[in-house]
Amino acid sequence: MNLSPPLEAYQKALRTALRLLRHRDRTSQEIRAKLSDRGFSGSEIDLVLASLTRSGYIDDSRVADRAAERALHEHSVGRLKLEHDLRARGASDEQIERVLADFDEPSETERAEQLLRNRMKPTDSPQKSAAFLVRRGFDEEVVRTVVERVYDDFE
Repeated sequence: MNLSPPLEAYQKALRTALRLLRHRDRTSQEIRAKLSDRGFSGSEIDLVLASLTRSGYIDDSRVADRAAERALHEHSVGRLKLEHDLRARGASDEQIERVLADFDEPSETERAEQLLRNRMKPTDSPQKSAAFLVRRGFDEEVVRTVVERVYDDFE
């Protein structure tokens, strides 16, 4: 008895997954969800994920590392937002812990302060500035420290 999906269905699922990966790196969970939404069976999806993982097209650790790099250098977000984004993309707890352990350089407080100083207007209130930093995923202690430091400089 053959439990593997028909070759044609597998190939169609594989082509679909490769098209999804053409635009950006995705985690195995993201590919699984997209293929499932398109009606592929669990066995077809499992085979595609195994094949793409084995060949290096899917690498959840690489996705987590790149997300951290973008968060650190391009988007200036805090640890909380990075963790949320990685969880939403299906990164494992171990991958998230590893990425967050390396996420403190430069320090989160320095990143938050630089971001706030670059973005704030003279008419912004401390509350508005704090809300901005919270939305960017900086924790409460970092926000308090940065807002106090920046607004103390203005007084």
